[in-house]
Amino acid sequence: MNLPTKKLLAVAPALVILSACSTTPIAKTDPLQVHQVLENTKNYKCDKSTDIAAVYGKDAVNLRVTAPSLNLNQSTLLLNQVVATDGVRYMTTTADKATTYNWGVKGSDAVLTVTHNGTDYAFICQAM
Repeated sequence: MNLPTKKLLAVAPALVILSACSTTPIAKTDPLQVHQVLENTKNYKCDKSTDIAAVYGKDAVNLRVTAPSLNLNQSTLLLNQVVATDGVRYMTTTADKATTYNWGVKGSDAVLTVTHNGTDYAFICQAM
């Protein structure tokens, strides 16, 4: 084998690896969407060392919950809006029906109630 052929064979694996890399552009962030998310996000400080970030949508809320007493650390929950007699209320139940999450909001006050196997755990929250 001559020298140029040996060099080509040495470089070929690198060319194969580089050609496997995708050149698909990464999606750009839409500033309007970022603004809407920030406008619809509220942070809550709750009793029992619990913190909640809520992102409100049209008929649902995404909660990011840190509640040490329930072993929740930045856990995300999607709750759907349900009929409320006062304020706004959201709810979801786990697939096994063992746990129900209720999020009630009126003004800057909120309450997260977690019912697990018939036992209620309530967290009183205040918007920051």
